[in-house]
Amino acid sequence: MKHAPDIVLAGFAKCGTSTLASQLVRMPEIDFHVKEKKEPHTYLFKWRERSLRGLARPSDKLLLDASTGYSIFTNSLEKIAKANENAMVIFILRDPIDRIYSNINWLRKVEKKVLPFDLQIAEAHKKPRKANFSRRGNYLLSFHASFYAKTILLARKLFPNVMIIYFDDLKNNQTVVLDEIRKKLNLRELDYKQEPIVANATEQASYSKLQRRPLNFKTALMKAIEFPLNVHRKIKFGVWLNLRYRISPREERGPGPSDWHSHKIIDIIQADIELYSLAGIDLNRFKTLKDFLGD
Repeated sequence: MKHAPDIVLAGFAKCGTSTLASQLVRMPEIDFHVKEKKEPHTYLFKWRERSLRGLARPSDKLLLDASTGYSIFTNSLEKIAKANENAMVIFILRDPIDRIYSNINWLRKVEKKVLPFDLQIAEAHKKPRKANFSRRGNYLLSFHASFYAKTILLARKLFPNVMIIYFDDLKNNQTVVLDEIRKKLNLRELDYKQEPIVANATEQASYSKLQRRPLNFKTALMKAIEFPLNVHRKIKFGVWLNLRYRISPREERGPGPSDWHSHKIIDIIQADIELYSLAGIDLNRFKTLKDFLGD
């Protein structure tokens, strides 16, 4: 009976995890840990861990959990290691500046509540809130999913088999990436090639600095009721948020992000960048970041 995943695609968000997960479960030897669910977030929430105990099933397949929240709330990796220390952990890395802009764009696309960019920068230095709040509030996730080295170094302490894949490799040559994963898993070579696919892509878009826009109290109250927080906090926090901030409508997006924004992002992740070499991350694979560091 299997309780824990054999493969953990732990991150990072907006780096191609949906594409890779879709490709992996197309292989005859691999299936999702929780049936037909890419991101069950099982080890983020205690109630899901408890429910999993009753979901253990006999399986001759390798089971995949591709919850990207594990790379943000890394105590979940410690829980997985206790359940299966031999699990293979995979991280996909994208230029961190490009990843953050893509993450914010995706949050806006799905109309999540996102604080203004300047306030996100101020909040990013703080410790992430509880997983249940952050996955719904979302504004902290834009930045905390770009601490690559810190997360990978922890994973290497917990698991003997940690693999790094670069976003551009997955984007440009999926066949090579998939073959490399199969070798790491000691799986025989397939007698056919899987067709490249793209899953959960966010379309190209320009980004504007999210502006402060006061709303009238009635509108703020209505939006507060919609804000997905626990009931006893919903109106108090939602009114405060919506009275002070509102996301710019998609049709009003301005030109691309400024150099100022990118340098602010680098300030936030600077300590993590200094650990890239130790974590086995190739800085030269991140063109946007390297260009700004060279300024």
